[in-house]
Amino acid sequence: MSEQTDLPSVEGLASGKGHHDENFPVASWLVRADARAPILAYYRFARAADDIADNDAAPAAERLRLLAHMRRGLEGPDAAQGAPEAQALGDVCRARDLPLAHAHELLDAFEQDCRVSRYHDWEGLIAYCRLSAMPVGRYVLDVHGEDRAIWPLSDALCAALQIINHLQDCGKDYRQIDRVYIPLPLLHAVGLDETALGAARARPELLGVIRLLTEKTQGLLRQSAPFARAIRDVRLATEVAVIQRLAEDLCGLLLTRDPLSEVVHHSKPRAGWLAAGAALGLLARRALPRAVFGEGIAPWTGPDGRQILMLTWRNGFGYRFTRDGFADTGHFNYMGEGWGMTGHDGQIVMSDGTATLRFIDPATFRATRLLPVTANGRPVDNLNELEWVDGEIFANVWLTDRIARIDPATGHVTGWIDVSALHRASGAMGPDQVANGIAWDAAHRRLYVTGKEWPAMFEIRLPGQRQTR
Repeated sequence: MSEQTDLPSVEGLASGKGHHDENFPVASWLVRADARAPILAYYRFARAADDIADNDAAPAAERLRLLAHMRRGLEGPDAAQGAPEAQALGDVCRARDLPLAHAHELLDAFEQDCRVSRYHDWEGLIAYCRLSAMPVGRYVLDVHGEDRAIWPLSDALCAALQIINHLQDCGKDYRQIDRVYIPLPLLHAVGLDETALGAARARPELLGVIRLLTEKTQGLLRQSAPFARAIRDVRLATEVAVIQRLAEDLCGLLLTRDPLSEVVHHSKPRAGWLAAGAALGLLARRALPRAVFGEGIAPWTGPDGRQILMLTWRNGFGYRFTRDGFADTGHFNYMGEGWGMTGHDGQIVMSDGTATLRFIDPATFRATRLLPVTANGRPVDNLNELEWVDGEIFANVWLTDRIARIDPATGHVTGWIDVSALHRASGAMGPDQVANGIAWDAAHRRLYVTGKEWPAMFEIRLPGQRQTR
């Protein structure tokens, strides 16, 4: 056997991780079908190169040799001798007239990983993200033919995603590959060194550093907030809105959890709920005229297929959208204001800011029953967001941190849920940043709450509430 065949190979260092295993969507069904193949070609190239750089079983010199093998496959007379993932990406880029610079810069980042294991300031971390993360977003935008003027918005989001990943995995990266992305002077300033990352539980000083970096990352997400709305392609814009929302929520988790001892990743139900809200919010903003203020939504399956019904605040009419593509298929009218909606057993329950809920026939949007809501014999005004939960109607009460549990047969409030502690934990304490969001995952029996412009969603468990996995 030759010496060459004894060397590590690209395939030999593969982690087995695929695009479904990432923190954020990669070429999901939201993206145009013709764009998925080139995005996946880039992902497979990036995944192979990342696995090389992060494999501590191979010496740095061998990892650099394999990264050069990846680079060779992108272009030039020796491309046929390069890594197949690189050859495939090179072919895609030439066929679609896409620059290979996005791939070369990514390899520059992975080569840096083989040579640099410690960082000393935020600026150095952002410089690394310029190679390791920003080319990804730029490539996706080029695949879609988007205006390069929005690259700075993409760069901010991609850098935020990279740093979130570093903070989530700070303990694992130190223990498994001896790499520390947290700037060392921040650790030294609180009397720690990198060995603190190897502990089973983070010390308070380390948590303070992680939270400081999380707050700086939230600054990047504030910069990237207009990104989705600036994208022309509605499907790509929707995926970006989902990614932005997931990133904002992960920052919320990093502010409240210890990444050394606690899970700082999304469960599938939580990710799905966040994604749905972000996607619908973006699509609604694109679909609605400026003079229309969209409010509560509820799903309904009627004779014309699966729909999403949406109220407007003071316009006196609502929209019917298709669930696939969010196409506007018609309107319905109602008296008064529209605030919140929930669905159950073929009916819609609607709130209008008063103490009375309306049961609605979704086909005609005519009221079939009015339900006055009372607590201890007194009307409960300002009923807002609604959710049907296990035979009860849960309702946010506007301008309060209380959720009413309403008996749908009598309208009596049977109990209250106080979310004031969660409101404070969210950090969203502006006058309009009220508790306003309830979601019930019936399949897994999970209850989630949030509020207007809150950067986090919270899963709560009520006394006696059981869950399934």
